[in-house]
Amino acid sequence: MLTARVHPGESNSSWMVRGLIEYLTGSSAEACMLRKHFVFKIVPMLNPDGASGGYGILSARERHHARTHHARTAASEVTKSQ
Repeated sequence: MLTARVHPGESNSSWMVRGLIEYLTGSSAEACMLRKHFVFKIVPMLNPDGASGGYGILSARERHHARTHHARTAASEVTKSQ
């Protein structure tokens, strides 16, 4: 499982995931081999409400996903990605 954009301000991670997706869906022999042998689960933006709301680290519910992913109060997008 690959995730990106846990912190809304990490826009560079969106570009990294985009490049990864383009590579994995490409026609190179390496990409074909990877697709044949592995299942990729990619969550390109783990904190969309935080990114759209302009938050620096927190979600719209004022939660820090990197610190609360094991807590019972973790945001639904975090718990569903686990």
